[in-house]
Amino acid sequence: MVKYIHIVVALFLLTACGSIQVKDAEELALYPEIYPDYKFVTIPVDIAPLNFQTVEDVDAISVTFKGNVSSLTCTSRACLDIDVDDWHYLLAENVGDTLCVSVSVLKDGGWKTYKDYEIVVSKDSIDYGLHYRLIAPGYGIFSDMGLYERDLSTFDVSTIYAGTKLEGGCMNCHTSNKCDTKYSSTHFRGVHGATIVRRGDKYQAYNLKPTPEEMPCVYTYWHPSGKYVGYSQNETRQVYLAADSSKIEVYDTKSDIAVLDIDSNKLLSSPLLKTDYYETSPTFSPDGKIMYFSTAAPCNLPKEYEKVKYVLCSISFDAQTGRFGEVVDTLIDARSEGKSIAWTRPSYDGRFLLYTKVNFGQFSIWHHEADLWIYDIQTKESHPLVLANSKDTESYHNWSSNSKWVVFTSRRDDGYHSLPYIVHIDENGIAAKAFMLPQRNPREYYDQEMKSYNLPDFALEPTKYDSNVVEALVYRGDRQDVCY
Repeated sequence: MVKYIHIVVALFLLTACGSIQVKDAEELALYPEIYPDYKFVTIPVDIAPLNFQTVEDVDAISVTFKGNVSSLTCTSRACLDIDVDDWHYLLAENVGDTLCVSVSVLKDGGWKTYKDYEIVVSKDSIDYGLHYRLIAPGYGIFSDMGLYERDLSTFDVSTIYAGTKLEGGCMNCHTSNKCDTKYSSTHFRGVHGATIVRRGDKYQAYNLKPTPEEMPCVYTYWHPSGKYVGYSQNETRQVYLAADSSKIEVYDTKSDIAVLDIDSNKLLSSPLLKTDYYETSPTFSPDGKIMYFSTAAPCNLPKEYEKVKYVLCSISFDAQTGRFGEVVDTLIDARSEGKSIAWTRPSYDGRFLLYTKVNFGQFSIWHHEADLWIYDIQTKESHPLVLANSKDTESYHNWSSNSKWVVFTSRRDDGYHSLPYIVHIDENGIAAKAFMLPQRNPREYYDQEMKSYNLPDFALEPTKYDSNVVEALVYRGDRQDVCY
């Protein structure tokens, strides 16, 4: 009875779209060119519909998703608009299987049917949503930004914190703890500068500069215990490049690492994390016993900015005492191959380290050569995520809570805007083909949004961020000071 109802709904969709039927179609021996490119991707069973349209102008499009258990056909005048409920029914019935996708278009008075392609419906589910910052892709003006959250099973978007609430400032590095948004750390810059740390229903505004000479805390990562937050302290500069396709380079003149003990309001560090080298981007292993970070030898900046090469290191951390180990180990010496490592993120199952490899530096968003690489902690070997990478920038990334999916930003679409892509990672660290975050009308949405997605991360459940409490803390002016 359920399947009969589903067939009726599918037929209704055809009628609702104008009773368009594919007749006497010419069979083509090539795959369709579609936007976004969803051909041969692997998707979670709980993802929103993969709406798309053909790159060429057509009068109508008809698409059939055929599984071993059930199928769905949808026809549209322009962009495919799949019913959300029908889509989820289709995926649930064919989970762990493959959908054969047939695309037909009406063009020049006749129908043409392209070569079928496949989509794999993975048994690995994905988290509730994504949270991210939207920001104009400029070089120095950071107005009209905000923190948002997207339900991955639908197209629903909610606002976490609107940038219009800020007076001449910006917010950045909104970081949760292993996809748990009840824990977060967010920097607010400008005249009302503060770091807002949230644990459950408690919000605290911090001044994380014990002395005026202290560098501001920038890149953030939570210790899995929820008791500590790791920060890099960076003195950041940027230089404009007149004869380079990258146009700009962002670099640190100095940087160190410290960890905030939230219970004692103390910053913890080690002489090994505060040297003349540039230590940055701390992260913790899932068991909390290891801190990973990048470090580079100092150079004459900005003149020698292309000589800054970061390697990936680790140091032990005792969560009971808040003490670091006495030895720093080098895990990946990218400098020996003339490369640099940025944005290392451990998978939450403890198996892999995902990072970005660039020619130099660590602010990879401006590097067209930036690619995603994965390090297998068991075998101590690295390889690129071939099917996820493109000819343009792949940058900031994070793992889903089950360590099966990765979200990252890429500039492959137009070379300027950083847009979100999701990719499945198997048990051997091999990536499937990445797919763009679905939208109801993707071409219209991404053409009109004109903003870059920044710092995307998965969310286990809807973020209930009390923006009124945060706004009061930011503007009230009192800050919790810290000391070493």
